[in-house]
Amino acid sequence: SLYRTPSETLGGEPRPLDALPVPQGNIFTLAMQFDKQQFAEQIPEVVEDLEREFDDVFGNELRRLNVKALVEHGLGDQLAIHMYDATPLFEFNLTSFLGQALGTFGAGRLISDDMVWISVLVASLNAPVYVSVPVKDAKVVDEFLAALDAPLAVMARQPQRGWFFEVDTDFYSLPGGESATPVRTFAISFGPLKWRFFWARIGDGLYIATKKFVLDDIAAAQAARQNG
Repeated sequence: SLYRTPSETLGGEPRPLDALPVPQGNIFTLAMQFDKQQFAEQIPEVVEDLEREFDDVFGNELRRLNVKALVEHGLGDQLAIHMYDATPLFEFNLTSFLGQALGTFGAGRLISDDMVWISVLVASLNAPVYVSVPVKDAKVVDEFLAALDAPLAVMARQPQRGWFFEVDTDFYSLPGGESATPVRTFAISFGPLKWRFFWARIGDGLYIATKKFVLDDIAAAQAARQNG
């Protein structure tokens, strides 16, 4: 059932969700606690698959990332998807999409089937969206983000790969402003269609957004919380 599958995937005892800053432009939030131990056990297999598939792109750079330390020590066991205020281009029910996706993909495969990221991509066609994850150890997260710069820069320098549309990528970083870390940006283009993703650690949260102004608003909300 649609209830049993998410309960098995997310797992764990129910408990209060972490209260990260929420900017005023936020109009929808879907927050969840996932089974962190189950996810951590899948990391070696996922990393091995990525190394095998993208070895010609990343070379040895991907092997230097300590994804396990990031999950086990750097991040919390919760995740939230947020939709930002904007004029909708078409009607899209995010909660219905996620429920049907969980039921389709099956239990225990929340991350490996990329359901979260597909949801973000689909929702971003209609309005700005962002993903938030609580941070347990800021030092571990910052070190991982810095180490991730190298493989992403290598990927951005690769020649275009031809599918139905040409695929092109770009990566750069921007000053963090009020946030504690620089804002990294990765763009991927499929012919005339381009998606941009911006991410940064801001206070006790790691955020990935489809628009930079969302991170600016979160940083302002974090500053107001600290000063208030």
